Formats: sequence, structure tokens, C-alpha cells
Amino acid sequence: MLAASVLAAMAAAPAWAIDFQAGDVNIDLILAVSAQGATFKNGPDGETDSGGNLLGFGRLNFEWVSDTGRVYGLRAETQNGSRRSEALAADEIYAYFSSELGRFELGRQDGAADVMSFHAPIIALGQIRGDFSEYAGINASLSPTDTRDSPKLVYLSPPVRGLRFGVSYAPEFTVNKDAGDPRRRIIQKDAVEAAVQYSRPIANDWSLGASASLTRGNSDPQTQRRDLSAWSTGLELRREELVIGAAYVNNGDSNDIAAVDEREWNAGIAWRGEKWGTAFSWARNTSIPVDVTLLGVGGYYSINEHVVLRADAVLVDEQPRTRPGGWYSVMLLEVGVEL
Repeated sequence: MLAASVLAAMAAAPAWAIDFQAGDVNIDLILAVSAQGATFKNGPDGETDSGGNLLGFGRLNFEWVSDTGRVYGLRAETQNGSRRSEALAADEIYAYFSSELGRFELGRQDGAADVMSFHAPIIALGQIRGDFSEYAGINASLSPTDTRDSPKLVYLSPPVRGLRFGVSYAPEFTVNKDAGDPRRRIIQKDAVEAAVQYSRPIANDWSLGASASLTRGNSDPQTQRRDLSAWSTGLELRREELVIGAAYVNNGDSNDIAAVDEREWNAGIAWRGEKWGTAFSWARNTSIPVDVTLLGVGGYYSINEHVVLRADAVLVDEQPRTRPGGWYSVMLLEVGVEL
């Protein structure tokens, strides 16, 4: 029933892609739509429910490569509907420049801690950090609490003997800035993200990587929230399409009104192929108000070059400190169309 309703909703949904040259500038335009359906429980003691979402996506990229190999570009992504999956989320616009000195980005874009942290791999609908939380439950952190897509300047160094680093600066990171109650606002000023990666090949075409990252920011006193202060370490083992990753995250009391002391372990394995992919991930997130365990499995399958199926199943175990908890589940199915 769920699959049939999703497929029916997609039947007349168009998508377009344009890739052409305007002089020396390459222009890439993608327009796509997806229909998503879900069945879930509203918490351990909640009733079984269902829901869905119709999502639109657009990406426009201008890029020029000079005779010396330097790259200049402008990229904009937008969407309607709500995406929790980092693999599919889009709300960015930024200019970029790449050379032998590294890559510079300016605009609304993810920061260094988010981009460079190794952690449990996720694909398609995101598993433990995915679209399931649009219906029930909360996402895993995977990496330190960061500045999301706030306006910022980002620098990512080129790799030197397997070592690279990144740093980003956001003058202001805000959520619910105009909320009537100041305590519902998040306003972090002068937020900095920094990260370092080291990767090296090991036996039989495997590579091993390690990362460390941190975020810092100053909370506006009107919000009564704590400063942004978080860090993580991660490992990644990779061989062609196979990726294994894990991380420890210490978010402390970042952005919180009360002390929560949030910490997380996460781990997972993924196979990312051109036609299909699958992933399993796990996270254990502990804090003063509640402990949460997440188990997620999902993947994607390309029916042809224009149509892709995505699916996730996530188990959530919530154990509040002040009342009984328990397990519940969220199951998602999505059909996407793109040319």
C-alpha cells in the first residue's frame, strides 16, 4: 500500500537536467522530485501512524577552469519540503575557488567540522542521521554540533602526504532568530570550525583514515543558552565501494539551556555502488535527560538512469531518566525522478 501510493504520486512528476558550455563556463542544472511515504510509531507507547512528503530539488552550478588549472565556481542548491538526510539535504549558495593552495568557499555552506569528520557512513535517506526523524525520533549527531549552512568562509587545504586540514568562520549562526521567546532562539556569534584528516593506503587496496574536529562559538546572552563547544574523533576504513567508519562525539552542553552533557558513539558500514548501495549504522547517544540507541539500515537502487528507489528502516530505543522508555520503529520508502 505504501509503495503503491508513492509510485502513483511520482507518475506525472517531471525532472530536468541541463549540462552545457557557455564559452569557457560549464553550466550544470538539475531539477528533480521525490515522493516519500513512511509508517512509524509516535514513541515507545505511541500509536502506529503513517505520513508522507513530496519533495522538490534544484541545483545550479557554474564552473570555469583556467589554463593554469585553477577552478572558479558558483553553486546554488534549494529544495521544498524538509530533508533530514545529510546525503540529500540542500539549502546552500556559495562561491568557490580551488588551486594548488587548496579550496576556498564563501557563502551558505557546511563548515570544516561537518565536511571533514569521519564517522558512521550514511547513504540515500540517511539511516541513523536521516529523514526518519521527520516522523519520529531524533537523529544521531555523527560529528560535532556545528553551524550548519550559515553564511561562512571555508578553507580546505590540499592533501600533503595524506594530511589535510580545514577551518571555517561564521560571523553568526541562527535558528528561530525571530521567536517571541528568546530561549527558543539559537544565536551563536563568531563560530569557528576546525578539522584535520590523515589518510594512508594499507594492504590490498585498503586505505585508513583518522580525523579530529572541534567547534566553538559565543552564545548571545538573550537566549540563555550555552556556548558552542564540541569535538569529535573518527576513523574510516575504505576499499573501493566499501566504507567502514566510526566516531566518538562530545557535544557537552552546546546550544543547550540546561546542562545535558551529550556524548555519542557511532559506527557503520556502507557499500556505495553506481547502481545500488546499502548501509547499516548504529549510534549510542547519552545525555542527562535521555539515552538514545539508534539502529538503521537502508539503501538505494537505480531502476534506470532517471528513477531511483530509496528505503530505510530505523529502530529507536529511548530511555528517559524520569520515566519508562522503550523501542519503536520508523520505515521509509521513496521514489525519486531525475534526468
